[in-house]
Amino acid sequence: MQPGQDCFYLLSQTPETVPLRLFFRMLNKALALPLSPDWTEYLWKAGTQMNFTDRTKKTGEDVASPRERLITLLKTKACGGWRVLTDLAYWMLVVEFGLKQGMIR
Repeated sequence: MQPGQDCFYLLSQTPETVPLRLFFRMLNKALALPLSPDWTEYLWKAGTQMNFTDRTKKTGEDVASPRERLITLLKTKACGGWRVLTDLAYWMLVVEFGLKQGMIR
C-alpha cells in the first residue's frame, strides 16, 4: 500500500473465502481514520453494499453521476478478488452511519 493510492486489491484462494483480517489491515493503513478491528465485518458488509456517487466523473450538468461500491468483486478464475476504494470521505460516511445506527461502537 502506497500513500496516495485510490484503491487496493485483495485476493483469496477461493471466491468464497474473504480475507477479512488482511482487508482490515490494509484499509486501516490506507485511511487517516481511526478504525477498530471490531468493525471489520461491518466495514466489509457496508463496503460491498452501499453505493456512492463516483466523484471522478464530473458532468457539469444536473445529471446523476454513476454510483459505485467501495468494495467491488472482481471477475477471477479459481480465486477470490476484490478492489477496495480508499476514499476517506466515503469511509467516514460508512463509519458515521454505523455509529449512529448502533451497528458499531
